[in-house]
Amino acid sequence: MNMDTPANDKTIEALDRMIRKYSSPFREDGFGNLATGLGVTGLDRGRASRVAPPQDVSEDDALNLYRGCGVAARAVDIPAQDMTRAGFEIVLRPTADKAEDFDNEEAQLVSDDTQDALESLRAIREIKRALRWEAQYGGAIVFVGIDDGKEPDQEVTDLTKILFVRAMHRYKVTVGPLVTDVQDPRFGKPESYVLVQTNGQEGITVHHSRVLEFPGLVDIDQDERATSNDGWSDSIYVRLWDSLRVFVESYGYAGVITQDFAQAVWKIKDLAIMLKAGKESEIQSRAQLMDIVASILNARLLDADGESWERQSTNVAGFPELLDRFGVRLAADWGGPLTLLLGQTPSGFSKEDVTGEANWDDVIAGWQEERLVPELEKLVGLMFRAKEGPTGGVEPDRWKVVPKPLTQMNEKDTADLRKTTAESDGIYVANDVLTPEEVAQSRFGGAMWSMETTLDLEARAEIAEAEEEMKNNPPPPPPVPPPSPFPPTDEPPPDLEEEEPDGEET
Repeated sequence: MNMDTPANDKTIEALDRMIRKYSSPFREDGFGNLATGLGVTGLDRGRASRVAPPQDVSEDDALNLYRGCGVAARAVDIPAQDMTRAGFEIVLRPTADKAEDFDNEEAQLVSDDTQDALESLRAIREIKRALRWEAQYGGAIVFVGIDDGKEPDQEVTDLTKILFVRAMHRYKVTVGPLVTDVQDPRFGKPESYVLVQTNGQEGITVHHSRVLEFPGLVDIDQDERATSNDGWSDSIYVRLWDSLRVFVESYGYAGVITQDFAQAVWKIKDLAIMLKAGKESEIQSRAQLMDIVASILNARLLDADGESWERQSTNVAGFPELLDRFGVRLAADWGGPLTLLLGQTPSGFSKEDVTGEANWDDVIAGWQEERLVPELEKLVGLMFRAKEGPTGGVEPDRWKVVPKPLTQMNEKDTADLRKTTAESDGIYVANDVLTPEEVAQSRFGGAMWSMETTLDLEARAEIAEAEEEMKNNPPPPPPVPPPSPFPPTDEPPPDLEEEEPDGEET
């Protein structure tokens, strides 16, 4: 070090050397403060924090949490209920080449028959159970019993009818070999499943085409699934474990506080001297006598000289707010509104948690599209292919399963929406953006009214071709009419017919 360096520079250099000495060798960026200990290993307690592996949740743990804790039960029940409560529409739409022959009444009849078939199988109930078990245990399936003359381990091709649907959670099902070909659409998914028999018999191997799959909410790497989770995901309770434990225990401690909320304090003169002299029995007798008198006379007998009796309450200032913060942390880990998870009524200036409900509806709609609709369409597709199904084994050319809106509109809101849409359609038609035929087909061409607009590209191409043909080959001008035999005048032309003589009838 240069001896000519000023003293303050020497101090800075010394502090810098000490910070580098005690700081972690794996991190050279960030802040360090030797005076406060910030960023200094051994002085900054935050530097000792590490990411710990989550708490494993077994089948028994998940079952006991659901049975014994209402908040834990609501955490898995609410999403499954909300994803299925509004119902679904099976929408059939015509293809471009069959638009003229499409029968709306027949399409609505097919949709209604399919809905009736789903209800007769109690399919939505079983799917809801699978969604709940997916969150509770980390995965579930719905086994579709099919009459197709094949063994369950074979792929479904031609089928006669669907016999039943049955939900099973992950501990009743063993995952078969996973598809390892990265070019296969089912890469990372099981090729088959083995249904565990409860009577000790050998399990039944089922091909994936006969199964609706609900692999779990937590996205885990394929290798992690295979090695540590038997091909399944984690229970939602793994993520909620710490916050749920703190929340439940805090309310338990609150119950203990209420038991000792007010303590009786009896001040006795010369108590220490009496205890030192071995007069514990006299003190106990005095205490028993006070309790007897208090129960009979509702009064306390005290020595006027130096004795007193009072109740002192436990100070719980800030404890209710602390409990609320634990609830907020739990709701954040769960991913939904606190009022919904705890069943609370929104408070404050607005009695309706409009923002929370809207955000939650968006979450549920996303889960429907990602987790529920693909499996439901798989089941409906099997029903269409069944010879004894609603379509006699002929799958419609164009169809899809559409979840109904989670927030249902009343008749006035529906009428306002249709009026606004009609006004917009009128503007589009007047400015040649849409044709009347496209508007009519888009709004009323399906099994239900729709505000989605579909363009008839083939008709537009034909119109454009006809306009181009007319432009290149204009029609001949109309012929010139022959000249009139009467001179031009403002008076009407004379009547060329002969007038009848007066008094004669024709």
